[in-house]
Amino acid sequence: MAERYFFALYEEVQRHKRPDDVIVESLLTAWLREVSRAHQARSHAEPIPERLLGVVEAMQRDLTLRHSLPQLAKLAALSVSQFSFVFRRHFDTSPIDYLLNLRLQRALYYLSDHNLNMTDISTRVGFNDSLYFSKQFKRRYGKSPLQYRKAMSSPQTFPATAGSRSR
Repeated sequence: MAERYFFALYEEVQRHKRPDDVIVESLLTAWLREVSRAHQARSHAEPIPERLLGVVEAMQRDLTLRHSLPQLAKLAALSVSQFSFVFRRHFDTSPIDYLLNLRLQRALYYLSDHNLNMTDISTRVGFNDSLYFSKQFKRRYGKSPLQYRKAMSSPQTFPATAGSRSR
């Protein structure tokens, strides 16, 4: 959720000489309402066990480490099957998919740095094979990392609408 709003805000601020205050305010308001709704839903749910939070922190701390399911389960002091079950119950995804998503989200950040090539980025986010990184990225975001970088860099032109404000 946060990623979606970060990118919408980023695009509004970066793509226009003067960002539209109404759009920025609307994006922030929608984001805060969605966070509030998610928090209310979560407050009625079972809290995430500390052992799982520790695993997530370990994943986030160093994405380049070769995290395997048995290693992550051991870190949580659970069997592989119990760890997988509990992790999925709290995060709605498998531990390995969660790690993959973390890596790909971090790659989005690195793509904005034009000093880094695709091999550098793939290595920084824990992929030894830049082709595999590119394939996973495209599967998740619908564009290759290079296409995504170009889309971030190229100015977007939006047709004026009857309701748009002029500056």
